[in-house]
Amino acid sequence: MNDITTNFSRNIKDLRIKNKLTQKQLAEMLSKKESTVRMWELNKNEPSLTTLVKLSKIFNVSIDEMIGVNE
Repeated sequence: MNDITTNFSRNIKDLRIKNKLTQKQLAEMLSKKESTVRMWELNKNEPSLTTLVKLSKIFNVSIDEMIGVNE
């Protein structure tokens, strides 16, 4: 996986914890399975663009920030 996906997997976990959400809670907010969120955090899978937009709204951050473009 490349740097963007590595940054995303780290950042999504950090944002989830910062917002006091479990993987299950975040998955439910997105109508996804808990295992899907776990796979993102383990850098084994990536969300769709539509899901990235939903995540940015949930966490109130830009997609650039979420994927670590400026890191």
